[in-house]
Amino acid sequence: MTFSVVQGILEPEYGNMIQIDTKCWFIWLTENDSFRYESNNHPSFRARKEKKYWYGYRKIDGKLYKRYIGVSNEVTQDRLEQTAEEFVEISTPDKTERKSSKKEVTQTVEKEVTDAVTHDRIAALEARLQLMEERLGKLKA
Repeated sequence: MTFSVVQGILEPEYGNMIQIDTKCWFIWLTENDSFRYESNNHPSFRARKEKKYWYGYRKIDGKLYKRYIGVSNEVTQDRLEQTAEEFVEISTPDKTERKSSKKEVTQTVEKEVTDAVTHDRIAALEARLQLMEERLGKLKA
């Protein structure tokens, strides 16, 4: 049976709704081993109990990620929202990746500009050399 927590409320198979962070919620956690958590602000994830610890699982870009939630008495609305936020951070490109990408682009542009300037300088030097050779030829004549 799949249990879901939506807007802070769990509706088990027997139909009685259970509010998160209540005594009934913590009792339910000790008697069950999984549920789906649907955040108000973030994508949903599956929560599973492994031995006495709860973990959140979410598949992102084909890869399954796991995050520690806590023991049953630590599985609160705030902690579940924190876990949902952690999954969002995983799916958001890391700032260091963006920095390295920016650095790579900067290096590529610098190389292209340097190559273009070098090419222009060589062309200018060749033109000056040709002009000097012409003048030298006139002086010799």
